[in-house]
Amino acid sequence: RKSVLLEYLCICAIMLNVSTVVNAQTLSLPYFCGFEDAVENSQWTLNSGAAGNSAANKWYVSHAEVYAGDRALNISNNGGTTATYGNTTVAIVAYREITLPAGTYDLSFTYYAGGEANTDGLYACWVNGSQTTNSSAMSAPSWVNSSAFTINSKKMQSLTGGWQVSTQTITSTGATMKLVFVWVNNGSN
Repeated sequence: RKSVLLEYLCICAIMLNVSTVVNAQTLSLPYFCGFEDAVENSQWTLNSGAAGNSAANKWYVSHAEVYAGDRALNISNNGGTTATYGNTTVAIVAYREITLPAGTYDLSFTYYAGGEANTDGLYACWVNGSQTTNSSAMSAPSWVNSSAFTINSKKMQSLTGGWQVSTQTITSTGATMKLVFVWVNNGSN
């Protein structure tokens, strides 16, 4: 049986730092998103696609669970009031399109993922901007596992037991990419 206290996912802060010298910048570096700025928050697409609009569990920028500051990106089944989710099968997507000059970058984000081991959890992905990244009423689409970061030897993060910081190396060709967070859960306890 799932613990209500662990049935949430929060993405608190995202930071991109340049690790190579670049001349032109589409996104100001270093980039930081703590989900406190309404203008920056509007650049995020939450609950994309038809399945996202009708899902019981959705992404919200809310006060439900935060690491620092007043807001974070949370999964919620009650409009963002609490960071909890219900037992419905879904792969729900939140993403931000990002264009960076060609180069290598460090991407850091803070997260706390509950869920059930091996069935409910968080994927963080770096995908080509042309990739369709809609939410699914089924299990995670194939692009999720193929593009997800490996964190602590796993693609899906669950039962983290507290806040975690992940730092990943990403590469840009100068084309638009998407930073994607996908919450997946099955329909059982």
